[in-house]
Amino acid sequence: MKRSYTYPFMARLGQIINSHQANAVLLTGNIDDLFFVPDEGDSIGEYVPLDKYLVERWDRAEGRIIITYKPYQPIRFVSKEDRTLFEKAWLQWAGGRAKGSQEFSVRLAKAAKNPEDALELLRAMCTCSRGCNEQGQLVLPKALLILIEDAHFLLPATEMSRLFEPDRRRVITCRDWFADPAFTNGGDTVVMISELRSKINADVLRIPTIMNVAIPTPDISSHRHVISWFNRGLPDAMELRLWSSQTKLAEHCAGLSTAATLQLLRESVHSGQKLRAKDVSDKVEEFIQASLGAEDVVGFLRPEHTLKDVIGTSQLKKYVSKEFIPRIQRTGTGALTGAVLCGPIGSGKSFLAQAIAAECHLPVLILKNFRSSKFGGTDILIERLRRVLDALHAAVVYIEEADLQFGGVGKDVHPTERRATAAFQKMMSDPKWRGRIFWMLDTARIHQLSPDLRRVGRAGSLILPILDPSEADRKDFLNWMLKPVLPSGEKFSPEEMDRIEAATTGYYAAAYAGLRDELVAKAGRDGTLTVDEILAAIEDQILPNVGLTREYQSLQAMLACTRQSLLPEPSTPEKRLAWEARIQELEILGIR
Repeated sequence: MKRSYTYPFMARLGQIINSHQANAVLLTGNIDDLFFVPDEGDSIGEYVPLDKYLVERWDRAEGRIIITYKPYQPIRFVSKEDRTLFEKAWLQWAGGRAKGSQEFSVRLAKAAKNPEDALELLRAMCTCSRGCNEQGQLVLPKALLILIEDAHFLLPATEMSRLFEPDRRRVITCRDWFADPAFTNGGDTVVMISELRSKINADVLRIPTIMNVAIPTPDISSHRHVISWFNRGLPDAMELRLWSSQTKLAEHCAGLSTAATLQLLRESVHSGQKLRAKDVSDKVEEFIQASLGAEDVVGFLRPEHTLKDVIGTSQLKKYVSKEFIPRIQRTGTGALTGAVLCGPIGSGKSFLAQAIAAECHLPVLILKNFRSSKFGGTDILIERLRRVLDALHAAVVYIEEADLQFGGVGKDVHPTERRATAAFQKMMSDPKWRGRIFWMLDTARIHQLSPDLRRVGRAGSLILPILDPSEADRKDFLNWMLKPVLPSGEKFSPEEMDRIEAATTGYYAAAYAGLRDELVAKAGRDGTLTVDEILAAIEDQILPNVGLTREYQSLQAMLACTRQSLLPEPSTPEKRLAWEARIQELEILGIR
């Protein structure tokens, strides 16, 4: 590889530093990954951690003294010559006193044990670099470039009133340092590294002279590079065996870090087994769950049923198959941003959503709980999720019970809830994700979902009502319910079916499924039941007292529906007024 290989974030960082747009920069994002450093010639180069990569690239530039610091470790000069040069400058800046050099060594030793002392010394070093000797000349001919790792440990994102005293002192030191006009107008630069911007104290982030540069998760071209680099570096006796091409492998690696991709490749070569697409998908899922911090935040949906297993809703299934799924899979113009499946409890929303997910042939992330009880925890999870979605080539994000997951954006809503909902609204309408990320929500309480989420261009681009079965769909449910307890190949007479249908008036998807399990449990040794036995079992069943609630939720779903053809009856102005009137009647009774 040639020396021209670089990363966009590095070009942006160099632009900020060289143009003096900012003297303090926060580097966030994919900081724990590996980055490619080319050799001086045309040999293979190597992948190294971020700190080593930055130092290697900066060390090739002239005119700067590079200094690195990590909490509870010594402040280090990359070059011994630069340390000597700086110590001479410090001595001049200290007035030529003999103890000046000794003082610097003592402060360096203290800084290795105490982060507060380290930050104070680094700030003093910047002041020294701008100092002049008795002749009015700058004591240091080079500007400082200071790299501070793990900045979130030094400047935790806790309210000032709740910070421990050492943390508060560090925040105040950095706030005064980075806001000092003498520093911002000087030539020195401080680059702080932290995975997430939301982990850094807000009092520091509010300083207008601090800029943020994000390191994205590797794109497909980056994965192609590391795969090619790895393959060329293999000994003759070893071989990378793939189910397809390296380009196809790079596409499947979307969402992985470079380090995770290398781990996958090394494991495959060591085992001698051919690397399969499923192996890569499993690795992506494992990596994303680890990136978000916990399995209870995000999971990957792997439904075992498809649309053919969905009972009833025949009209909706046709629409889903012919129009909905093709628009999920579409890219570019005409791609659908999101959809909401709504309807009363027990109507089969989740089952249908999972069937749709199975038909899409796309990875499906299911968000379980993105709200954290820890201070700032929700902001951190959302920032990490945004990075994950940025890296994926195409995916479906599925959110169950969406009305409970999302808050509102009004003044009476907790600030954390407002920020979370606003962040998701922004993600849903982000044009860069259109045709790549599809948002699928389900809820029994569509009226409690934020209107901002229900607008066109977000999840409200398509709102589908999942209502109770009627007519032919109801017969499909009856046949499905009875099938396990009927002798093979036999059917009940039309008269017997009419009796069973009459006995199950008011049943809905979950009720049919529950009764089916009950009948199977009651079946004898031969696994069958007579009509009278089935009717006796039905008569013994008492459905939960949720009828008015389900009626209320059904009416709200019909009012919210965005497709006239999917309603059981035309949504005329008169009908809508009637639905709204009935909703008001139910609300008077306390139904919500």
